[in-house]
Amino acid sequence: MSKVALIIGASSGIGEAIALKLLKDGYTVYNGSRSPAHHERIINITVDVANEEAIRRALRIVWEAEHRIDALIYSAGFSMSAPLEDVDLSDVYYLFQVNLFGLLTFMKYLIPLCKIQGGGRIIAIGSLASVLPIPYDAYYSAAKAALNLLLLTQAIELKRFKILITGVLPGGVKTHFTFKRKEYWIDTFKYPDFNEAGYVLGDMEQKGMSPQRVAKKIVKLLNRTKPPLLLPIGFKNRLFYCAAKIFPASLLVYLVRRKFRLK
Repeated sequence: MSKVALIIGASSGIGEAIALKLLKDGYTVYNGSRSPAHHERIINITVDVANEEAIRRALRIVWEAEHRIDALIYSAGFSMSAPLEDVDLSDVYYLFQVNLFGLLTFMKYLIPLCKIQGGGRIIAIGSLASVLPIPYDAYYSAAKAALNLLLLTQAIELKRFKILITGVLPGGVKTHFTFKRKEYWIDTFKYPDFNEAGYVLGDMEQKGMSPQRVAKKIVKLLNRTKPPLLLPIGFKNRLFYCAAKIFPASLLVYLVRRKFRLK
């Protein structure tokens, strides 16, 4: 009997790459997203991660069809770029809904099912931005930092139920996520380095690793009996992660300002 994976956000980017790799490994793959995945063997469920009932419905569909969910992989994401004084708070709330509360809601309703089947895997796509602050995208960094702590606390609580949890922290990844970021029009007289910071971030992403490389690492996690709780991907990103944990905050902020060419 093939294993069952529910991927949230498998219509593009990292989620799509994971889905294709899992299909090759013999998994039954479900995609939960607002847009369908286009591979004929991926089973699509329309899901808005900001809608609790849609999340419950998606889990119910998979459970009733397969009677198990071996892995939940949460790859939904939303980012935007704006100074705090100019941001629309409704965008901030939506960003946290997509990047954090959507996963929290999925976990709330999935955990009882995992207990019934005797365990399970939950993998969330986090970001190196959770430990390295991104100028003008404080909301994304904050949501991903909260995601790390959510996963760590749940790893503590759920270990005895054989529910294994990992947060994956890629750095820049070359996907269309760069071009889907919501960009505000900002008065450059007030923030003369706003546009430059955005160019630096986009360049880092588009020169980053491929989604297939990230997917390969994630699929390997599913075969590990003792997966890491937080996993930066790539040697350079592991160094950045360690540096962020060791360096004083003032030094970290200085280096980020230099990297993003802030005055």
